[in-house]
Amino acid sequence: MEAQLLTSPEPLSDRLQDAIEGGCHHVDALLIESLAKSLRNGAMPWFVDEFADAIGSSALTPHVWGVLIHTDLDDDDYAETDKDLRFVWSQVAPDRPFPTDG
Repeated sequence: MEAQLLTSPEPLSDRLQDAIEGGCHHVDALLIESLAKSLRNGAMPWFVDEFADAIGSSALTPHVWGVLIHTDLDDDDYAETDKDLRFVWSQVAPDRPFPTDG
């Protein structure tokens, strides 16, 4: 994990960083589906709430998100980051509104 991740506006927990790295690599739909299934089966019961907090606090900047998913994003690529976060959210918390939508 790169040290600069800890300098985001709100630091992400190590467990959230690890879960995103493993379950959202390159925003791979199959990995995200696997993450969602694991969550539905009771794994990482903290994930959705921590992910929501990270989205809502703006901790997942394009830079941080790019590092976590191993993709090069420009530091100002908020549209791509938002698209990715919304996709992941739609899979892991389909019955909940996106954290910054209301």
